[in-house]
Amino acid sequence: MREDPSGHFILLEKVTESVRRLNRMQLIRYNEQNETVYPTDMGRIASNYYINVGTMSYFMENLKPHTSEEMFMYHLAHADEFKQLDARKEEFDELKLLMNDIRYMTVDKTCFNESYTKVLVLFEVYLRQINLRTFSLIADLAYIVQNSARLLRAMFEIAMNKNYANLAKIALRWCQILDKRLRPDSHPLKQMTINSFVGKLTNQN
Repeated sequence: MREDPSGHFILLEKVTESVRRLNRMQLIRYNEQNETVYPTDMGRIASNYYINVGTMSYFMENLKPHTSEEMFMYHLAHADEFKQLDARKEEFDELKLLMNDIRYMTVDKTCFNESYTKVLVLFEVYLRQINLRTFSLIADLAYIVQNSARLLRAMFEIAMNKNYANLAKIALRWCQILDKRLRPDSHPLKQMTINSFVGKLTNQN
């Protein structure tokens, strides 16, 4: 500290380390010779949707042109934003009941205490408008819905930027499902209604 009382060189070292890491992840372009930084499309997407660096790196590595819907939602649930959502002891009983009635998500019922499983279960709970009893699950549900909205939009833009047509279609579909709070098997025209009766379109009596 005597040689650097202001901490300038320590700060410079930390900034340079961060810039090099972002450059390796292709979120920026860094020219070490003249120390200039240039934005990239992936970096803009991460910035626009406030995506965690770890999450962005995971998406770029795992989102492929022919990713299935099942794997698409699996990757969404593995975002760093959800890592702290491991199931609490007081949530175990209700989560087990919810998992036994799961319809649209593919989950491993032996891993009900894992964060990604909890995310998928609560995502479906939101779409099906199931009432929860545990307060912590209600709070986590709101957090998951809020963050999933921007993550899905980011995944859509990643797919569009990489020209992954099938992946873009899947991402857009799930953006609409979450935005309109539809079930995955709902009739497409139901997104044009607001809590209204669709009648024969959904084979409801």
